[in-house]
Amino acid sequence: MSKNRKASLFEDFERLVCAGATWMILNIEAGEPSEDGLWTHLSNIRNNICNSKPSVVKALVALRYIARIAHLEGLYDIMSGQINLRCFFEGRGPDINDLGGTLLVPDSWIVLRINAPDNNCMYKIFSSWFENEQWRLSSGDTNLNELIDLGSFFVWKQKSGSVYRLIKSHADRFCPYAKSVLDNKFLEPAARANIIVELLIDEDLEYELIVRDTKEPKGKIRKKDELDKEFEVLFEKISSEKSAKAALRLFTQSEQELAATFKPT
Repeated sequence: MSKNRKASLFEDFERLVCAGATWMILNIEAGEPSEDGLWTHLSNIRNNICNSKPSVVKALVALRYIARIAHLEGLYDIMSGQINLRCFFEGRGPDINDLGGTLLVPDSWIVLRINAPDNNCMYKIFSSWFENEQWRLSSGDTNLNELIDLGSFFVWKQKSGSVYRLIKSHADRFCPYAKSVLDNKFLEPAARANIIVELLIDEDLEYELIVRDTKEPKGKIRKKDELDKEFEVLFEKISSEKSAKAALRLFTQSEQELAATFKPT
């Protein structure tokens, strides 16, 4: 398929999803179920407006996911062109079933890339909420395979099963209390133990995804159980040095173990 042909197909897909978002918003404003008549509307747009025949099923998948994870705001983002629909068009969009667990939408966030001496690394999300000055450190992952860029925000499923919606404009806008927790509880102990922790914001993650998608050969993605094993072995290696154990304990605690310090005392 030529690039021009593929571009035309994607434009029609965007047009179809945008029409669906408009329909859902009108339903919501009228007090009707958001998907009432949606399938028929999408089919009519596909058959009568679109030059090609984009998939109604894929459009519906995109609309349901964005509406579920970002609600009305997400539908407006679709209409304004702020949502990256490419992954849905290509059939590799995030799974709505992942949203059956905990969905977290922090008011501020930053990603910690924790580098081990053997060049392995681990990613964790430090996030906070302005209400009650709550904060959380995610269970993390050893790579970016689960990170998806949807335009105005990222979606990232963590090792524990929690799903984060990371709004790009919310990166690194911590209140003074959350900033002090990040510095005093994590970054300073890590520095004293000679553990390198890099801080990544939205622009850094966008770059990391470009690198990932350029280098990652198709068919080479490892299975989840292999990644879980790597996740466990990584910290066994970098905790072998006695001086690092205290700092590493802060990063290896589960979300449940950190729950006691989720709110300020």
